[in-house]
Parts: sequence; structure tokens; C-alpha cells
Amino acid sequence: MIGASVQTSHIVSYRTYGARRGWRDLLAEGIYCGLRRVERMMRQQGLRARPRRRGLPKDQDELSVITGNVLDRQFMGDGANQKWA
Repeated sequence: MIGASVQTSHIVSYRTYGARRGWRDLLAEGIYCGLRRVERMMRQQGLRARPRRRGLPKDQDELSVITGNVLDRQFMGDGANQKWA
């Protein structure tokens, strides 16, 4: 009974719940068991939570200005301090 509830909780959460959140979910359903038991059940059934995706960078809405190709791959200058990259 606990194993099926653990698996159901894991699938309903789109496989994002690990042992702790799954354990809290079981407690909310009225199924009382220990956290270690939920961890063991998940291990035996091969259930693993998906890792969290990283957030977007904070400056995603700002567009950077791309300057034109001034050197045009001609890196050798006529003298010193003529071309800087």
C-alpha cells in the first residue's frame, strides 16, 4: 500500500518529488510512515526525482549591441598601437 502510494505521488508530481516531498504528500493523505521508509521504497522501485532546471540569467530582457566587424580579420597594423581587440 505504501509502495503504490509512493509511486503514485511520484508520477503525479511529474517525477519531481524526491523522498521528502513525497513523504509529506503521504502524510497529507493520511498515510503515516517514516521518511527512511519512503527513501527505501523509492530506491527499491527505482524512482528518482528530476533535477531542477536552472533559472534564466537576470538580464535576459536586455539586448546587447553587436558592433560591426571593424578589423575584417586584418590583424596586422601599420605601426604600434594601431589595432586593439
